[in-house]
Formats: sequence, structure tokens, C-alpha cells
Amino acid sequence: MTDDKSIILLSKSLKSNDIIEVLASINQIRVSGNSKIIFNILDLLISNPPIEISKAIIELLNEVKNQSVVDIIVKALEEERFIPIRKDLIISCWS
Repeated sequence: MTDDKSIILLSKSLKSNDIIEVLASINQIRVSGNSKIIFNILDLLISNPPIEISKAIIELLNEVKNQSVVDIIVKALEEERFIPIRKDLIISCWS
């Protein structure tokens, strides 16, 4: 599967109402390490998802060591829409 198709499928799965599907997508992102989907993950986090999904996203962000992801998180810190999760983003940079 091409990278773009993978991102499209993951984006759709992240919007699912099925918690198991969303968690599986988050795990797939963890395994693939695809930084192009990080803004989708952050959008999901600010949408007040169920606690299991929030925890999985925060764990994912705290585990990331890829510099391109850190750069994306730093950009997100500058955006007003991410103010509600700013603390989590800052913590993820220091983890």
C-alpha cells in the first residue's frame, strides 16, 4: 500500500466511532512511525475522545523519538486550536 493510501485509511479509521478500530489505528501509527498523520492524531486528542483513546495518543506522543514528529509537535504548540492539549504536547517533547 502506498504511503498516501495508508494515511487516508488511517485518517478514516481515526474518525471511527469504534474505539477498538481507533486504538488499532493508533497502534499501527506507533509501529509505522509515519509522521504525516500526527496532526490527525492531535485533532483527535482535542476532540475529547474516550479516555482509552486519549491515553493511547498521549502514550504514542511520549514514545516518539523521531525528530520530524517533534518538529510537528512544536508547530502545534504555536497553534491556538491546540491550547487545550498544550500541556500534553510540552510533556511529550520532554519525555
